[in-house]
Amino acid sequence: MKNIVLDNNSIKPSKGGILMNKEGMPIVRVGIIDNENVVDFKVDCKFLILDKNDNVIMDSVESRLKWRVKVEKDEKAKFKYGILLNEFKKKEEAEKLAERFDKSEFDVKVNKSGIRYKFKYDVIMDNTRYGVIAGYWDDEKEARKCAGLLRDDYDGIIIKEKLSEPRGELEIFDLEYDNSVEKENLIRVALQSKLRKMTIFNVKDSKNLLYNKKIDRKLKGKVEFTINNEGKISVVNILSIDEYLKEILKDEFIYDASLEFLKAYTIAARGNYLCQLGLQTEGNYYDFYSEPNYENLFYADKKTTDLIERAVNETKGYVITYKNNICRSVYTPICGGCIKNWKDFCESGEKGFLPAFFDTKSKKVEGFSLNFSDEKRIGKWIKAKPNVYCNLKGEGFGRSLSFAEKHFRWKISYSRRELEEIIKEKSGEDVGTLYDIIPLVREASGRIKEVEILGSKKNIVLRNNKNIINILSDNELYSTCFIVNTEVGDDGIPIEFTFYGAGYGDGVGMCLVGAMVMAGKKHDYKSIIKHYYNNVSIKKIY
Repeated sequence: MKNIVLDNNSIKPSKGGILMNKEGMPIVRVGIIDNENVVDFKVDCKFLILDKNDNVIMDSVESRLKWRVKVEKDEKAKFKYGILLNEFKKKEEAEKLAERFDKSEFDVKVNKSGIRYKFKYDVIMDNTRYGVIAGYWDDEKEARKCAGLLRDDYDGIIIKEKLSEPRGELEIFDLEYDNSVEKENLIRVALQSKLRKMTIFNVKDSKNLLYNKKIDRKLKGKVEFTINNEGKISVVNILSIDEYLKEILKDEFIYDASLEFLKAYTIAARGNYLCQLGLQTEGNYYDFYSEPNYENLFYADKKTTDLIERAVNETKGYVITYKNNICRSVYTPICGGCIKNWKDFCESGEKGFLPAFFDTKSKKVEGFSLNFSDEKRIGKWIKAKPNVYCNLKGEGFGRSLSFAEKHFRWKISYSRRELEEIIKEKSGEDVGTLYDIIPLVREASGRIKEVEILGSKKNIVLRNNKNIINILSDNELYSTCFIVNTEVGDDGIPIEFTFYGAGYGDGVGMCLVGAMVMAGKKHDYKSIIKHYYNNVSIKKIY
């Protein structure tokens, strides 16, 4: 598979491989803004303006003025809509599921996505997968209606397949209009200094959407303005994966984090992000998006600390491998004391490097066995607050882990009427009077895979982590490792539902709080990685 080598002024579309800079480091595309008609910016160094083929339109521009990019003409992309039934690592498994629909009312096909790529020393990154898709429909509402018919057996995720590309004219100019250019679909701005930044003004702050707050965002590297599927402007930051990791670390772990923890996190994150390249959906023009409440990137102009620079630079090119393949080395904010098996996290292929275990040095907890599928056992576990790494009682950690204590074990209560409205709004189903919430299937780690909602009008079954935590709360439950206590009135009708839970996140892979505690107990980054990922190696790929 051919590398595409990029210098500082050249970006070309990948032909199924991975974009590289001239140092052989992978390039990532981070979505910053979507759906704007006008974007204003300013650059505090010389810069180039490039067209979609990276031909130079304006060379070594030096301007202290504000600049503007705006849409002159636009045409939206056209889509058809399908239902993703399931994804598999093996093509044969996908074809087996597709055969079951041969005589059904749905047309079904198997769609391949992802990349297989060989790095140095024959290290393979292979995230190819085979999705089984039912459909298609011209109308998204009709697709969602049909997905509802399949809900009992499949997740029924709606996907888009693009029929036609969006088109539009973009104009870029300084606000005194001394310089201006119009180009079709895409314009790039390349900074000619690695140390300076572009400021994009008056961007909606996704942390404060309710207050209509706007902020300025500072970006390094190369910035792309492109016509998106809605015929409006998307802004994409193009930078090396290591610069991207520095931005993540800067925002997430600026306080109290130790060097050994930062190294372990960097190595895991590098492989995790590499294994997501080529899987973007719905015709997006970026690999990742600076999503609120996850990696809140590029929001503040904080100076990257020396420790973060060291963590990324001293682990340059290192990833976690299993049988010479780069691991999808996932991680979770707070495991709650019990790590989840990969097979319970993702059914598309067994991952032997991610077993289930208790998050202690011995990987055991006295008085408990690793089987919480029974309601009594999981109730005892949640109320026990065991002595595991992410239980911070008495550990003396500071600001970085201030959130951890309230998420290690948590409680959320709703009145019956509140929860009825939440379920109706989130699921689109009116269950009537809510009678009960019953876990049907639990994993060995205690996390719920399937739950039934009992109502006077209808019962509905929820499957998969995302549906369960979303539909059963006004925001989201912290995890699916919970039990439900129901307070009943004299008439036998519930008055209040209280969720008692453990942990924050899906619970698979490295527990970030646990890893920080391990580093505080003088474990180095290698032992932290070997604790959370089974039978793995740490290898340098660039």
